[in-house]
Amino acid sequence: MKKKLIVFLLTVAMVCPMMPMAFATSGPDDTATVGGANIQTLLDDISAKGYTITTRDQLPEDAEIVETEMSVNRMSEPIQEVEPTERKKTYSDDAEEQSRRTEKSEYTTNNFSSYGTQLSQLILVAGDVNYDIGTGLKRMYDAYRADVYQGANSQCLKDNSVDNMKQFAVTLNLNGIDSSNYSDLIFELAWITYLCLDYDTPEMFYSNGYCSMGGGYTSTSITLFFRPMYTAGFDNLSQRLALHTQMENKVAELVNASAAYPRAYDKMKFFHDWLCQNNSYNDAAVSSGDYSTSVSGAPWSCVGALLSSSNSSVEGPVCEGYSRAFQLLCQRAGITATVVTSESGNHMWNNLRYGKYWTGVDVTWDDGSGDTHNYDYFFKQVNNMSGHAMDDSNFVQWMPYPILSEISDWKILPFYDVADAGSSSSDFWGTQYIQYVYERNYMSGMTCVEFGIQTSLTRAQFAQILYSIAGKPSVTYTDRFSDVPAGQWYTDAVLWANSQGIANGVSATRFGVNDPITREQLALMLYKYKGAPEVSGSTVDSFADADTISDWALTAMNWAVQNGVMKGTTANELVPAGKATRTETSVMISKIA
Repeated sequence: MKKKLIVFLLTVAMVCPMMPMAFATSGPDDTATVGGANIQTLLDDISAKGYTITTRDQLPEDAEIVETEMSVNRMSEPIQEVEPTERKKTYSDDAEEQSRRTEKSEYTTNNFSSYGTQLSQLILVAGDVNYDIGTGLKRMYDAYRADVYQGANSQCLKDNSVDNMKQFAVTLNLNGIDSSNYSDLIFELAWITYLCLDYDTPEMFYSNGYCSMGGGYTSTSITLFFRPMYTAGFDNLSQRLALHTQMENKVAELVNASAAYPRAYDKMKFFHDWLCQNNSYNDAAVSSGDYSTSVSGAPWSCVGALLSSSNSSVEGPVCEGYSRAFQLLCQRAGITATVVTSESGNHMWNNLRYGKYWTGVDVTWDDGSGDTHNYDYFFKQVNNMSGHAMDDSNFVQWMPYPILSEISDWKILPFYDVADAGSSSSDFWGTQYIQYVYERNYMSGMTCVEFGIQTSLTRAQFAQILYSIAGKPSVTYTDRFSDVPAGQWYTDAVLWANSQGIANGVSATRFGVNDPITREQLALMLYKYKGAPEVSGSTVDSFADADTISDWALTAMNWAVQNGVMKGTTANELVPAGKATRTETSVMISKIA
């Protein structure tokens, strides 16, 4: 059945019907319906009472900021408590064009990692005074997030009672602000903090954008906290615990299976394909106005997409379920990924970091009928494509999204540390060499997104690199070294290197698989790999530490320096006994391979 686009908005009226956050669609030709209140409405309410929320970078450079003193993880006394207020993200009703494109100068690729990270930048402007509220909100966010990460022991999961949630409260001293509207301020700041937690933390599967805000105030301070509330199907503790266990088991299963795909591109493609192949879009959830209230909140939760194929009692996903599941799988694989909401508010997809780039994925719209799927929205500039108009007037105002790029294939470097080591105007000095060894499958990363630019190599790792360059010829196992048992990732590489006379052991019986390889050991192995060519002269004598080169490595070090394979760590030092970094190794490999 063709899925209909039912786009939605982050509707955050003070008391909202209990409806799910996002619906999803399968194509840009569907009908969109949007409208309703939004976060900006709430911020305007604050502004009407004399407050404004902005960010540090939007203030003048010479603006004075009052660094508010605060206490975390307790309710301050004496305090006037405020009546708790519930909010939930909801559908919208009015139609709006969804194909327009927007550009925003505040978008960034360099500073975005999560919504919660950006909380620390928030400033409350009251009259001509700028109060730092972001630091306190970020601390509260961190406390809740740490609790959710406790898994089955999380208070948010086990018992969201007011008394339990008060332990995460933050108190901000706002001396000088008219306290008559403190209760409204408490609700807005708690809601903003909860939204960031909700967007960043798919493990909080039981809440789905539904919380109750509370707190209190004195004449000079406000205290705030929130309670992640339980949507339908998650209101029973035994249900939540059982689903949590099943969710964690499934995530572990899929992340372990993704180890067969060491490259980030292939790993994320595996997650994308699994979600498409094991799910069907939940049309029933879309057509029912009270689905998450009385039937199930699972369609809007990661558990809907992760468990519906193996647990018949778990409802299948709409777009939010697909997106949150993809986000969780990526995060567990070490990949920075977030969820994104359309301006209309009722479609969700993913943005994720790939090396120095950010790119977009919409698993929902790639999921066809039956077992079919496509890649029309895989690693594409999804933001602002038809049906994906950005939430430019709401969350983005002070929570910038990244600029997206299309990632055409796996050969684009996925490594965060390589990207971060460069400057705004130039790449990291080792990038071209890392690119060379990565494209040829000579070296992969320490993880799928970390090359390990400053990490030293072990002897086994370097043997594996040379073995890969040689094309991984067949090897018969022999019990040659005590630390090289059969069936390890390095077994064939070490035995091959030894059989070819490229590498001996550190002793007669031990190879030293986990010993860091020194620069002179590496030079010797490269020299032997190249057939031990004739070397004349002693080029290394120009280095001040030439006399520290081991006798067995002297010829190899001369060869490496003479042929430009190895340079000094400085103009005057070779540091032969020093550890070789992975970046330095990529340079040397590019010279000989």
